[in-house]
Amino acid sequence: MVNVVIIAVLIALIALVIRGMVKDKRAGRSSCGGSCAGCGACHMEFPDAEAIRAANAVYETRVSVDGMMCGMCEAHVNDAVRRAVSPQKVKSSFSKGETLIVTLGKPDLEAIRKAIDGTGYTVTGIACEPQK
Repeated sequence: MVNVVIIAVLIALIALVIRGMVKDKRAGRSSCGGSCAGCGACHMEFPDAEAIRAANAVYETRVSVDGMMCGMCEAHVNDAVRRAVSPQKVKSSFSKGETLIVTLGKPDLEAIRKAIDGTGYTVTGIACEPQK
């Protein structure tokens, strides 16, 4: 008898949750309670697995930079990159003439180029690939 009561309560709770989801859907709100960030689940438009992997991949971008002469130059380039693409990590080396940028998702390479060029240094090359 106790099992029947527990099952009845669970069914009633599930029915209330489903009813609320349907009501939200009809009102144009996200059924998950989120801000509809484009996951596609609410609209049954699931993004393909490759697009999900690409968006969540860690990318390593190496930028050849001409004109860095000291640690302060490295700091200027690093700050410009941080403002442009919000990287997970950025590290410049004036001795190598290179900036290494690690991002979640493929970065906007043109934004990186413009940011570094805007500081007075010259980008001579950019290579970007997913981290292994």
